[in-house]
Amino acid sequence: LCLATIMASAVFGAMCGLSMAGAATIGIIAIPEMVRRGYDKGLATGSVACAGSLAILIPPSLSFIIYGVVAEQSIGELFISGIIPGILLTLLFSLYVFIRAWRQPHLAPGIPSITWKQRIGSLKRMWPVVVLIVAVLGSIYGGLATPTEAAGIGAAGALLISLVYRSVNLRALVEIARRTVTVVGFIMILVVGAMFFSYYLTLSGVTHRFTMWMVSLPVSPWVIMGGMGIILLILGTFMDPMAIVLITTPMFLPVVTGFGLSPIWYGVVLVMTIEIAFVTPPVGMNLYVISSIAPDIPLTTVLRGSVPFLLLILLGIVILALFPELALWLPSMMAR
Repeated sequence: LCLATIMASAVFGAMCGLSMAGAATIGIIAIPEMVRRGYDKGLATGSVACAGSLAILIPPSLSFIIYGVVAEQSIGELFISGIIPGILLTLLFSLYVFIRAWRQPHLAPGIPSITWKQRIGSLKRMWPVVVLIVAVLGSIYGGLATPTEAAGIGAAGALLISLVYRSVNLRALVEIARRTVTVVGFIMILVVGAMFFSYYLTLSGVTHRFTMWMVSLPVSPWVIMGGMGIILLILGTFMDPMAIVLITTPMFLPVVTGFGLSPIWYGVVLVMTIEIAFVTPPVGMNLYVISSIAPDIPLTTVLRGSVPFLLLILLGIVILALFPELALWLPSMMAR
């Protein structure tokens, strides 16, 4: 069940770019079921809290859109660059759960056997997921649509699927439209403010002087990159992840490019670091989402169960630093 939860979070991430939505949607189904079957509460809640954050790495991702706008990078390339790192984290999470459950079976008791006929029969419910993923990512990857156009395709596809299943009515559509305007308006205010901030830094020469100073330091570029990562982690304990992207990108990106590193690669590293921010108190939003789903489970238990997964995200960042082609290979294959 825990492995299925992680895989479901990854698939849901390919349809929704919000971490909290991923944690809430999967968690409200998976956590009560795992707890009912005797799973360790820390393992059950920690896996959902961290796997839910895959939604901001696996495209389409709101964080990539914000970063792309501020950094003036191709959002399509950023989307595609997150696929392999997203799969990497999914595999790391799954491998950890498998080894932990194998060594300590009482943490994840077995479930009744399911026939292959039942397994294959359940796949027919997957068609809406496959259609949306292929429609959105396929159109971007094939160069058939821009990310904005692909978003429209995805929204239209989701609406048609909802109509087929008769799961939406006029009142729901009005509420969806209202919440969309609210969220987009809030984000655009932040983006406009960040663009003014970036313009001011460039105009005043602060960015140039800061970049020259960082590049001239007598240490390895990776030492400086590690220091920037620590700053991002510290900011993540008390700042909203979107605010971190908007505030740090104008200062850090020129340093990254000054070292000859790819801004696309840095965008992936930045988003992976922000994933940790979603599960670190006191502003770890996924922790509070899980607490609202399972109010009888202490927040300390959720955090304890999340720590191994957070360490795996750090391991993923190290692997990406050693092998940047994991993020850059697919964008290089995109249709231009």
